[in-house]
Amino acid sequence: MIHVLVSLLLLLPSAVQKAVDPISLLDGVERINEVVIVEDVPYASGHARQVMDVAMPNSQDGPLPVVVVIHGGGWANGDKSDVRMFLEPLANGGCLAISPNYRMAPTHPAPAAIHDIKHLLRWLKLNADELGIDRDRVALMGFSAGGHLSAIVGMTSDTRVLDPPSSKKANRKDGQVKICCVASIGGPMDLTGTFPEIAEPLVRGWAGPPKGKGGPRSLYSPVRWVSRKDPPVMLIHGEADQVVPLDNISGMKLECDKKGVSCRIHLVDEGSHIPEYKSYVVPLAGFLDEHLDSSINTGLNRK
Repeated sequence: MIHVLVSLLLLLPSAVQKAVDPISLLDGVERINEVVIVEDVPYASGHARQVMDVAMPNSQDGPLPVVVVIHGGGWANGDKSDVRMFLEPLANGGCLAISPNYRMAPTHPAPAAIHDIKHLLRWLKLNADELGIDRDRVALMGFSAGGHLSAIVGMTSDTRVLDPPSSKKANRKDGQVKICCVASIGGPMDLTGTFPEIAEPLVRGWAGPPKGKGGPRSLYSPVRWVSRKDPPVMLIHGEADQVVPLDNISGMKLECDKKGVSCRIHLVDEGSHIPEYKSYVVPLAGFLDEHLDSSINTGLNRK
């Protein structure tokens, strides 16, 4: 019965506003100041990792923009809890904030994780009215492998490329949301590039061994799918990144410029693979606010 209540709570935001006090009594539901977070909400039914944590403000004046925050871990490790710290600040900034789990290598190599994020987006579209969200204001952001997934899904969101098999027959208008912008922190944009010894086994384990330009690694590289209709991109990268070389993102910038897609690079001086939060939060929040017409800057800077 508790799981039923949690599902109803998620699908009826008005109920959150009317029942603030008892919320903390529900299993998997937490209230932090003016934000409610619901854990382990399923967005698909094929695997135990197809679940997400969802944060929403207690009240809203209109349809909320959405920010999906995708964890890293080399497509083989990590958990949605790794980025849980972003949910409450984003919701405080007036967004519906989501951190999903997804299937991982070696059991589920590419393109399983890509399919899962697209399953999530379709779930958002189908439940937009009940959630009180704006279908046309959705942002993807992620760290390392999560940054890559944000970009590959964003770059293919206007096509049927790499869609899950189950959605091929679905009505595209019923199954999609509009990706307004993509932010990657330390994510690789070209899997055909040369990676350091620490990273190559992870890329190989998820996308397969290096082959020609038309091989699997090219297929799963965001840089390959850049087109003029793609959403704006922000690439945040540490100058001292020992996992994803800087030249891996420079090619993405060149391709975006060639196709007329807005692409900003924010380099963090002496920054590591995942730079310190304070080194990128201001430009990141500004980028999200610009494209979502939101007040995320207020929420993230409270953290």
